Amino acid sequence: MIRMRNSSDQSDRSQNLKAVTGTLRPIFFKLVGSVAIMLLLSACVAIRPTTTVLHPSKVISTHQVVEILTATNRALTTDGGFSAVRSGTLTYELYEISVPAGVHSTEIPFPKSSPDPTSHFVVLSRKSLDQEQFVTAVSRKSIATGSAALYVHGYNQTYQEALFRLAQVSADSNLGGPAILFSWPSDATLLGYVADRDASLASRDDLVDVIRTISGMTPIRQLIVAGHSMGGFLVMEATRQIKLANERAVLDKIGIVLAAPDIDPEVFKTQLSLVGRMNPPILIMVSREDRALEIAGLLSGDRPRVGRLDVSDPRVQAVVQEAGVLVLDITSAQPGDLFKHDGFASMATFLGRLASDRGTAVPFATRSGLLVYDSTRSMLVSPSRVDAQ
Repeated sequence: MIRMRNSSDQSDRSQNLKAVTGTLRPIFFKLVGSVAIMLLLSACVAIRPTTTVLHPSKVISTHQVVEILTATNRALTTDGGFSAVRSGTLTYELYEISVPAGVHSTEIPFPKSSPDPTSHFVVLSRKSLDQEQFVTAVSRKSIATGSAALYVHGYNQTYQEALFRLAQVSADSNLGGPAILFSWPSDATLLGYVADRDASLASRDDLVDVIRTISGMTPIRQLIVAGHSMGGFLVMEATRQIKLANERAVLDKIGIVLAAPDIDPEVFKTQLSLVGRMNPPILIMVSREDRALEIAGLLSGDRPRVGRLDVSDPRVQAVVQEAGVLVLDITSAQPGDLFKHDGFASMATFLGRLASDRGTAVPFATRSGLLVYDSTRSMLVSPSRVDAQ
């Protein structure tokens, strides 16, 4: 028997449909607006560096030269670069990169057709390594300090962009010890957000292997694992996996730094509940003006991201104290990129100086809590002191 819908049924369905569309409409328009902003801003960005910047130049440099070791699960390409395809094996390399004097900016001057070491970052040498040679190189560089730093890049990054970013941060921070890049196969496109999230998760085992390898080296007493943006999500997932495997010897050596982490707060709480408190505490660098994370939140269903936490919010303060992490607000750092997403890079000189003063590889990360970087005085203050100004 067929039941005819009465007018009240139709009215209820109509009201429900209006409620749903009313909820989705503002999210839809915000998302469309954000995508439009992404495309508009990308049109203003300089042409991205090709793999030719990885080719060693024969120029002679009298400027600072930094060594960068790399481990990547990207597949090699025929032009000497790395693709967005995941390889079944890890590839290791060693670079010497010349850094021009006086460059302390998030904007990296990539070499042109005629590299000039006075104004460009220039690759002077590049060497392919096997795993044993990689271990030897890291061990040799870490003997003096007993520490190493492993950097994991974020969404929309090519291999060469991540490499030169680490060279800039390494040169500006001057922490000593080896600087190591782990590069996962980002799609390196503005609209490849979902593809990048999948690629980062697929890279978790490879990152865990690299962390295990480095932390197991005899000279290493502390390994700083720093993740930027979506790289922060990957770092936390790798740490969670190490915790699940009950690898206490590895966990005791690593210190976690999350710069503008692209992580859902609920996901982060779940990760923290398993990982637990760490010594030193996990350091989280946040900015309320991070446009990239604002867009990432919309692409994730209008969900906020940990990297945009407001340290003046009492609820955030309560969670931070309970979780035993250290949150540093770097909103005033004023990064040079249009998305205001690279503030951690503009802080490299300050954090390196602070770490040197305190004699620790992890800047000021001996206790949990909240701090704010005051750019006008180049110092750290409490959130309450900022509010009082």
